[in-house]
Parts: sequence; structure tokens; C-alpha cells
Amino acid sequence: MRTVAEYIQSYPNSIQAKLFEIRDIILEAAPNTEERIGYGMPGVFLDGFLVYYGAFKHHIGLYPGAEAMLAFTKELEDFNSSKGAVQIPYEKPLPKQVIQEIVKYRLYQQLNKKAK
Repeated sequence: MRTVAEYIQSYPNSIQAKLFEIRDIILEAAPNTEERIGYGMPGVFLDGFLVYYGAFKHHIGLYPGAEAMLAFTKELEDFNSSKGAVQIPYEKPLPKQVIQEIVKYRLYQQLNKKAK
């Protein structure tokens, strides 16, 4: 797939709705960023990646990187997670506020990295 729209449209309507929802949450937190496909998933970039997200069999995966996952351990304790990712089951609502905080955290990291 070459575009985020193609990626999202390749899924059934119920999953498309979740993908559009997480996309909107991310872009609301990080306007004026670039969307593109990387590692086979949609990603949001500003002088490097901020977050990736993707659809899987039973969940939406959000990939903000290890440092962000560590910073939001408490907020994500109700979800399966790993060093650099969190799994949000389809049957659970997307934690909008937490996702936006993670994205803003990543945006802050990128802007500070750029300023150095």
C-alpha cells in the first residue's frame, strides 16, 4: 500500500472506523505533520517518526517507541503492551486523552531534538 487511505480502506468497515478514529485523534494532537506508510503501517512524522498505528486480528496497535511507553506506563496499565507498543482491543474504546498525550509527548521530543 502506498497511502494511509489505501491502508485504511483495505480493512472491513468496522475496523476502518477504528483506524479513522485513531488517525483523527493523532492528527488532532499533532497537526501539520506528515502521514505516510512505514513498516507496512500508517505513521505520522515530523523530522522523524512520532507514532505508527495499525490494525491486527484483535486490536489496534499504537507504536510510539520505548521512551514514550515508559513515560505512560501507568496510563496504559489496562492494555497489553511491550517495550515500544500498546495493543488496544477492538471491543474497548480508544483512550483518546492518553493517545493525544502520548502523541504530544512524542511531538515535544521531536521538536527538542530538532532544536539541539
